Amino acid sequence: MYTPDQYSLTFTQRALVTYSNSATGEIKVKIPSVLGSTSEIFISKVGRQANSGVWSVPTVGSQIVVSYDDQHLTNVFWMQTDAVAGPQGLQGASIADLDGGTPSSIYGGITSIDCGGV
Repeated sequence: MYTPDQYSLTFTQRALVTYSNSATGEIKVKIPSVLGSTSEIFISKVGRQANSGVWSVPTVGSQIVVSYDDQHLTNVFWMQTDAVAGPQGLQGASIADLDGGTPSSIYGGITSIDCGGV
């Protein structure tokens, strides 16, 4: 079982997605190094939001990176790091929007860059 450093402010771990629902935004994961191989926990919706009623969620079976504030896993957050494909393709700001301004859209709580349909 993982024992965090007492001086760490946040904890980051690899997690395996066992359930996800794009209609509700729910994500359930296993964090083997912390909870063992059988326990599961829901990911917090803090910092995430639906886009046109659809939530950005990883597919079941995916490995994702999660972070949490305390050893009691009070809030577990998905550390989403790249552009996410939604129902209308990749969502987020275009390169032109980043030239001197603020990105025009946020998907799933994370700013993403339109890669031209890649």
